[in-house]
Amino acid sequence: MNYRNLRGLIAAGTLVIAGVVSVAADEITTLSGKRFTDAQALRLEGDGIQIKHSGGTDHVAWSDLPPALREKYKSDPRLIELARKEAEIDKLKSDLAKAQDEISHLKSDLAKPRPEAKGKIVVEEKPIKPLPELPPLKPEDVIESHDLVRYFQTDANGAGQRFQKQSLRVRGVVTRFEPKMFRRTYSVSLESPEGTTLVCDFFYADDYRTVYAKERGQKLVAAVPGRGELPLLEIGQTVVIRGRCDGSRKPEVVLSGCEIAR
Repeated sequence: MNYRNLRGLIAAGTLVIAGVVSVAADEITTLSGKRFTDAQALRLEGDGIQIKHSGGTDHVAWSDLPPALREKYKSDPRLIELARKEAEIDKLKSDLAKAQDEISHLKSDLAKPRPEAKGKIVVEEKPIKPLPELPPLKPEDVIESHDLVRYFQTDANGAGQRFQKQSLRVRGVVTRFEPKMFRRTYSVSLESPEGTTLVCDFFYADDYRTVYAKERGQKLVAAVPGRGELPLLEIGQTVVIRGRCDGSRKPEVVLSGCEIAR
């Protein structure tokens, strides 16, 4: 759902709420002795009800209402529907705030130069063992990112048969981050031979509000409510990433559902 759709839904929901409740006036005498004339229920609240009356508006606690009125308001379908609509609006406002936060961070990041690394990563080309000579894959095996990409470059069919749809542990140096706006995903690129990039796709953890790059694109952090910024990765950091190999999508080799292997 995009930013404009969220704004439209909030505006439409607010109009719906404005027309939900039209309750006949009551005369209310609370158990504590307060008297309200021409009283109309406006909304259900956690510990009571908000009313409009001839003297203004007031909050009346459930414990201060006569049992008959308490039951009447708690079971009024119009008030129940209003509470449901207000909860939907609160959820939409929360989603809008998250979207605005992501846009703010991404605009700030895009305005800065984004070097892919602190200096060019130079990888010495070493011979790789032919695919037919490799032993069967084991869950604990770790393959270098550079080697995995070279297998797909030199023998795409053979590499697909060996690696595709397999859960792999891949070691490499982080060269780039790419948060995906509104999708709660982000990608991390690892060092690769020229012409092809190894891209690792991650989902947000449940408690991440957003993920963004900072310090001129050198660090990737997550914003976590109540905890502030949580460091995730840095350009130039050597990591082992576990993910499902989706094969070659030129000019990329893709791992999906990734996580940092500890």
